Amino acid sequence: MQQARAGVDAARAGVRAAKAEGLPSVGAFAEAAHVRDQFFPGYRADSVAVGVRGRWTLWAGGRVAAQTRAADADLDASEARLRQAGQALEGMVIDAWQGLATARRMTEASRLRRDAAEEALRGTRLEARVGARPTLAVLDAEREAIEAEAALLQAEGMQTVAAWQLNALSGNLQP
Repeated sequence: MQQARAGVDAARAGVRAAKAEGLPSVGAFAEAAHVRDQFFPGYRADSVAVGVRGRWTLWAGGRVAAQTRAADADLDASEARLRQAGQALEGMVIDAWQGLATARRMTEASRLRRDAAEEALRGTRLEARVGARPTLAVLDAEREAIEAEAALLQAEGMQTVAAWQLNALSGNLQP
């Protein structure tokens, strides 16, 4: 957005510069010169000049008008790029917000899955102690509990990434 705004500012300056080409310009100047010649002893030439210069292009053959139209077109293009950047940023913020909401729901679901897997593991271990379930069932329940914990960690990581993306897009992160 900053780059697009700077582009618009530069284009506006270009329009002002193009329009200024057709206006009169006035400038003041001052010059001083001091000369001594080594071949002619005692020769000195000192001069001072002060003045005003003016310039006004009365007829440019359409050059100024063409430059102004080109600068206006550049300004229109820069403003369109600014609008496009704003819309793209707005879309990315909406996507990031939805991603964060989704990641929060995934974390919540993964936490419930982990709790259910831990409870199932506890029940399977109790059943295995009394001989109602084989050891292989306990190993399967442990594997499912580990998978549920890994899924929870992955969902928490996705939530952190989504939160950082949203902060970066909304300008809450400083480099």
